[in-house]
Amino acid sequence: MYDPVLAGSPQFQGHSDVRYDRGLRISWSAVVAGTALGWAVFSLIGLVGAAIGLAKFDPYSANPASGLGAGSGVFGVVALLVSSFLGAYLAVRIAGDRRRSEALLHGALCWAFSLLIGAMLALGAARTAAQSAATGPGPTTSSRRSRTSSGDGSLMRSSRRSPTGASCVGTWSV
Repeated sequence: MYDPVLAGSPQFQGHSDVRYDRGLRISWSAVVAGTALGWAVFSLIGLVGAAIGLAKFDPYSANPASGLGAGSGVFGVVALLVSSFLGAYLAVRIAGDRRRSEALLHGALCWAFSLLIGAMLALGAARTAAQSAATGPGPTTSSRRSRTSSGDGSLMRSSRRSPTGASCVGTWSV
């Protein structure tokens, strides 16, 4: 039975709506931990997918990657979804007993943080690929180039004979 006189005393253990009046509390350590755990799960699932894909890969056939197209795409999407949901779930569990709105906010922040990290990784990979394409093949990547001690740095076409006696017309030297 509710007694208004006892409601003001410190011994009163009644239910109040004060919990619902406070603002949203975010546990950033839970968001970072959930993001890291989500990426760890994604890495683990990716390794399993790579093992399955490499088992399907046949290097001796005419078309070695014949069965890897749609299956690897579907597996990649499923792996991303599972790891995102698991990372967000773990972020909410690490944050502790939370209200529904706080739980949704922790999950959304974990997902957004993961998306930001994934975008930075993708942009870094694209930058590296663009730099590699812009510089072209270096002297170590071409097996047809050989260095001599001429010193002028110019490329010239030479006709030489190999140790077996065959003509090596068209080789480049510096």
